[in-house]
Amino acid sequence: GDTVVIGSQGRVTAEVEWSNNLPSRVDNLEIKAKISGSAFNESSLSTLSGFYDSVQNEIIWDRNTNDDFASVSPGDRGRLAFNFTPQVLSGASGEPSITIEVSVKGTQPSEGNIVKEINNTEKIVVKISSSFQLAVKAVHTTGPFQNTGSLPPVAEQPTSYTVVWTATNSSNRINNGEVRATLPTYVKWVGSVSPTSEDVSYLPATREVAWKVGTIAQGAGFNTDPKEIAFQIELTPSLSQVGSAPVLVNDANAQGVDQFTGQTVKVTKSKVTTRINQDPGFVSGNEIVIR
Repeated sequence: GDTVVIGSQGRVTAEVEWSNNLPSRVDNLEIKAKISGSAFNESSLSTLSGFYDSVQNEIIWDRNTNDDFASVSPGDRGRLAFNFTPQVLSGASGEPSITIEVSVKGTQPSEGNIVKEINNTEKIVVKISSSFQLAVKAVHTTGPFQNTGSLPPVAEQPTSYTVVWTATNSSNRINNGEVRATLPTYVKWVGSVSPTSEDVSYLPATREVAWKVGTIAQGAGFNTDPKEIAFQIELTPSLSQVGSAPVLVNDANAQGVDQFTGQTVKVTKSKVTTRINQDPGFVSGNEIVIR
């Protein structure tokens, strides 16, 4: 199509497929790919063949870079490729995109000494999805709640923890954001949530914690505060868990709709265990259940 959507992470490969579908040869074939847009990082551009003119922001393939372009017979075809890494934007400079405009020209010998000039162009707009991320952690000695119980946790005795979910977003507004995760059977939902204005619920039937984040502004966590909640849980480990570091919260799944690209973006963060090494009071060994 005229528009494609790609992620903001990693390198992107673009391919230009060409063919001579004319009944006669084409001489001095020249193909150019002009690249522009707020997300184009020209220092990341790489092309195996062709010359990149940084003044004009275009890649040129011609008889100087491809010997075959001196004369292209009917039915000849080929493929040209280049790759780049999109530039991640944040805040007011959002809605990142890259426009690639490809032009082709050459000369077509005709009857007598007449030479016809061949011209054709194609354009594609590449929209870059926002970098929507979720950070998860558990703490015991810090946070908005007073936690109780011992560290390391003792079998058959409750120890409470505070779980923190932090949502960040780079370039495009995210709508209908939500985060969901389940609690293991041996973990109790205490019911304390901070801030209380956030839409957080617990469904006992499925043991699922759900945070309806709603709208996440562009730049959240980059040049403005991230969206963040904390909730309290209580672990009562079994004797069968002595010597292990139990899971406190299972994998967290977040998703939302990128307003610029119209696509749903998803992210999954791994389960949180009693190894709460982001707690400043954590000491190695405090994650292991003891008798």
